[in-house]
Amino acid sequence: MKTSKNSSIALVTIFMSLWCHSGNAQGDALSYQAYLSSSLTLWERKIDQTAPASYERAMAQYGLLNATMAGKDEKAFDKYYEPTLDLLDQLIGEKVNVASCQAVKSSVYGLAMAYDSWKGMFLGPKSSGLIEEAYESEPNNPLVVKLYASSKLYTPEMFGGDPKTALKEFERAVQLFEEAEDVTSNWLYMDALAHLGIAYGKVGQPEKAVEVYTKALALEPDFNWIKYSLKPSAEKTLASK
Repeated sequence: MKTSKNSSIALVTIFMSLWCHSGNAQGDALSYQAYLSSSLTLWERKIDQTAPASYERAMAQYGLLNATMAGKDEKAFDKYYEPTLDLLDQLIGEKVNVASCQAVKSSVYGLAMAYDSWKGMFLGPKSSGLIEEAYESEPNNPLVVKLYASSKLYTPEMFGGDPKTALKEFERAVQLFEEAEDVTSNWLYMDALAHLGIAYGKVGQPEKAVEVYTKALALEPDFNWIKYSLKPSAEKTLASK
């Protein structure tokens, strides 16, 4: 059977499209597994698969920085801290996902303050300013809303923290993720669910926290942070009421 030139081009285009989608799916799956396991090795593998000056690289490096908190690996954090900030600044300067990059940069500062509370004196205002600007710019961006909620949850109330606002915004972030994106293998969505449960616990609603954790485990039974830590803790609090 003869194939026209146009038909051949169309077939090649379809093949390339499928190949690209497959690659993206694998990348998402790798980030997802890296998050679930808090594996720095998997995060570094994801970093190595990304273009050096890309938003995807910035998010992979951010995922690694976040994962260092599980084992308090300050050496790994320090290795990627400045390069991540530099890349985010570059992307912001190039007008690439500006609000998301601002929100992530704010969160990176928050992680730095978690390692060294003294840095809060000069990083705190920078972090707050960035997340406020990002939220004002894109108040319906699920990543921005999630990180805005995190800021309100973990910032001391005397410096602008507000658990009730955090809870409302985590609820909205989860809804926005579910409405705007395929949440399959989306580590940011799963992280939003985990922190929504934490926020419920912080405002004295352990029963709602258990509901959220049950939902998360129905989606991902191997979410060990929730399975072995967050959910049992919420259930213990609920049983004591």
